[in-house]
Amino acid sequence: MPVPSFPGLPPGLIADLAAVEQSFPGWHVWLSDEGRVYAVRIRTSADMAAHQRRYGGLSTPAGITLDADDAPSMRREIASHVEEYRAWAA
Repeated sequence: MPVPSFPGLPPGLIADLAAVEQSFPGWHVWLSDEGRVYAVRIRTSADMAAHQRRYGGLSTPAGITLDADDAPSMRREIASHVEEYRAWAA
């Protein structure tokens, strides 16, 4: 399916954001009205249960939101978060 283009946005930006989202299942990436890139991931019940076991029943946020200046920066932000989470969950 072709990626739509939007007047006033840098060429390829929407495709770049879609590519970031496709690289990280479970994450949703979007561009704000101000031109900032955001990504959100809602934690699964398994994620939340693991957090509660690890931290003695303390509650955990149901999701996480990241922000970045552009698509490459968002790719790095999500990758860093995923790596930190994997290290924590191990």
